[in-house]
Amino acid sequence: MVIEFEPTLSEQTIRRAFSVLILSCSAAGLLTIAALIMWAAAIREERAELLSASRRHLAQLGEMSAVMAHEIRNPLASLKGHAQLLAEKVYDPALLARVDRVVQEAVRLESLTNDLLDFARSGGIQIVAASPADILASAVAATTPERIEMSVSGAPAAWPLDPARIQQLLINLIDNALAVTPAPVKVEARVCRERNALMYAVRDYGPGVSDGERSRIFEPFHTTKLHGTGLGLAVAKRIIDLHNGRIEIVDPPGGGAEFQVLLPALGAPPP
Repeated sequence: MVIEFEPTLSEQTIRRAFSVLILSCSAAGLLTIAALIMWAAAIREERAELLSASRRHLAQLGEMSAVMAHEIRNPLASLKGHAQLLAEKVYDPALLARVDRVVQEAVRLESLTNDLLDFARSGGIQIVAASPADILASAVAATTPERIEMSVSGAPAAWPLDPARIQQLLINLIDNALAVTPAPVKVEARVCRERNALMYAVRDYGPGVSDGERSRIFEPFHTTKLHGTGLGLAVAKRIIDLHNGRIEIVDPPGGGAEFQVLLPALGAPPP
């Protein structure tokens, strides 16, 4: 006589354990996904808070700068005017050198107050259909045109932007390029259409921009110049942000650095 035992209970236990294992793995997976989603949301919230705090800080800094600039401008203009009048009536070379130094410092402070007022301007922009080539030509004419090689052959006939603000940012970029490019080497400035964006590019032949500087170069009051205010590129970056654009720094062949400003068409996504 042969007696066989069918392990039905054991098989049921194994199936039940396997089902519990699958459910446990699924629950663990769902919990992991939920944790990752919550972690990503926390990171986004933290970044948003940091960005909001940075914007509040810049707004407060802008208000303070505007107040300081307005308070300084009138007495400074009086100081500069009287120093210039005094320089015309001084004939002693040693004394004239000192008076000229007063005039030079007054001019430098006047430039600083103008930069502060430009930085404090945070209002909206006036978008019109303007000629990108004419804007670049005006910016070049306002700097040192004999030291600038300009190219407008690829520029569209018109583009929606704020001409005064764009001219201002181009002047800032060209002035920076001229400051680091040894004469008689020329700075290059061009404008063209780049896919669905308008691109302004200003190329210098200076020492270039290090990786460490690129993360801070557009911060207010950050400068590597001996007599710089550190506001020129900060103003340029604000103007670009108002146009929903972006600015890039590339390393062109032959050394130096090229600042590329990309401005999207009206209603187009950021470039």
